[in-house]
Amino acid sequence: MTTTHLHRLGPTGRRLVTPELAKGELDTHPREVWAPHCDLLERDHPLDELGEAIARLQAEIPAHSTELDARAAPLIHQALPLSRREAADTGIWRFLAVVVHPAFIRHRYEFQSWTTMRARFWRAGLRHDSNTFSRLWWIAELTRLEDDYSLTKRAFASQSLAIQVFIRSFAHYRPAAAACIDALEEQPTAIIERVLPRFHANLSTVALEGRTQAQLREILDELIDLAWDDYAR
Repeated sequence: MTTTHLHRLGPTGRRLVTPELAKGELDTHPREVWAPHCDLLERDHPLDELGEAIARLQAEIPAHSTELDARAAPLIHQALPLSRREAADTGIWRFLAVVVHPAFIRHRYEFQSWTTMRARFWRAGLRHDSNTFSRLWWIAELTRLEDDYSLTKRAFASQSLAIQVFIRSFAHYRPAAAACIDALEEQPTAIIERVLPRFHANLSTVALEGRTQAQLREILDELIDLAWDDYAR
């Protein structure tokens, strides 16, 4: 792959997300196919470091392993020192997934549903079925503390936790995300799925900013106790 600088893939690039690309029957689109759908960003972002990191991960981690998320998120974030404003541009994540590194998406996820696989190349957001590069970068952004990505890695220790926390708006407030990971990382899926909707509902009635991680943890601990009581009935 000769593309070494970050571009933005525009809306017309959606036609490039084909079953052949998603299945690996087509490795990558040639430049003459994708170039008419792309614009170069104003600020230059070389992609060599990202490419080296992804190649290393794909060589070390078996295909379709959830281990890839915890390993890849910090590396993607470090290799792409974007501002949050830049990272809000869905076109750059689509460019990475559709044009530059579709093999990374295929390595992480087995093709089981065309609708879901297509979303992992294209859909914006932090859902588990959204653009894979965007999701991993943003979760790292929301959980890191300067150069410390330990919370990021803990967030991915449980797929249920990673999914249920980061589909909710409170995850954009780091003390809330950290409190959830601290409280729930060792809880079973059934408890996580009971607690987080209640936690989200609780926070919808109060101002989240200004609440400390410790205060939020107290709320979570109470909800965990309630969830276990419900579960035991």
